[in-house]
Amino acid sequence: RDFAAVLTFNALVTVVQDLARARAGGVERAINSLTRPGGQTALWDGLGRALEILASQAASGRDPWVVCVTDGADNKSSSWNPKKLCKRIRSTRNAPHNVNLVILSVGVDDRDAMARMRRVVDSVDDAHVGELIDIQSGSQIDDAFTRISALVGGNLQVQQY
Repeated sequence: RDFAAVLTFNALVTVVQDLARARAGGVERAINSLTRPGGQTALWDGLGRALEILASQAASGRDPWVVCVTDGADNKSSSWNPKKLCKRIRSTRNAPHNVNLVILSVGVDDRDAMARMRRVVDSVDDAHVGELIDIQSGSQIDDAFTRISALVGGNLQVQQY
């Protein structure tokens, strides 16, 4: 009964899998179609688009989550920025589509970028999850996803190839 979408963000934000009932293999195929990260990073535009998708598909009784994995500081967003994201998140605090947000930062060593990511996750209200997980190498990815799985209720399964 879950719904899922998969978005990528480099120079552009691309919806790889529309927000639809997660059918057997659909999300897995979308994830498996992804290639190695590279190029620019439109992190804020990706998060903004995810919030727009969730808001357009708001369904009562659902607990919306955004789990974002990034390997870089934003250097390409044109529509969204941290201030605008924080404002959007705060404006939906009492709405049915308020969001839980986890950003997994992999190898980002820009202190200002980390501070901006922290500000965005901190804008999530106390009744929801706003979490920044920072790891420095791929060897820590399994532990990070175990932590994310605990945050979302223990139902997240990740396979690494």
